[in-house]
Amino acid sequence: MAIDTTDITRLTAAIKAELRAALPNYADIFADVRAALTREADDIAARYAAGDPIVPSVAYADIVTGAVPAETVAAIHKHGCAVVRGVFPREQAEAWDSELLEYVRANDYIEKSKAKVGLDKYFSALKSGRPQIYGIYWSRPQIAALG
Repeated sequence: MAIDTTDITRLTAAIKAELRAALPNYADIFADVRAALTREADDIAARYAAGDPIVPSVAYADIVTGAVPAETVAAIHKHGCAVVRGVFPREQAEAWDSELLEYVRANDYIEKSKAKVGLDKYFSALKSGRPQIYGIYWSRPQIAALG
């Protein structure tokens, strides 16, 4: 039994034409995305210039009690992050901060890091499959904060 390839060729051409016609105009889509990113960047710059916080913050107590205001939840969804305040007593946080600063000084951490990679080039120097862990993450304050 012979297959009529003209029908297959004609159908294939018709399907391709239909698919091409259904594709969106990618130039328009990219222009829309570029415009949205520009608007967002301009908004962030204006808020920064006005002294407004760029990253939303939320009180830990509000999280625990489920009393986070809707506008804060919306801001967290929009920005994808938040500063959580009041997790630890201020005195505890300041003690950890002081201990961490002493740890950094005692281990000459800044100078060693500059010599090893260059802190300003750290992320651009990362190699895929070769994660780097700063020793500072294993300091006593960091471990204590994990609970």
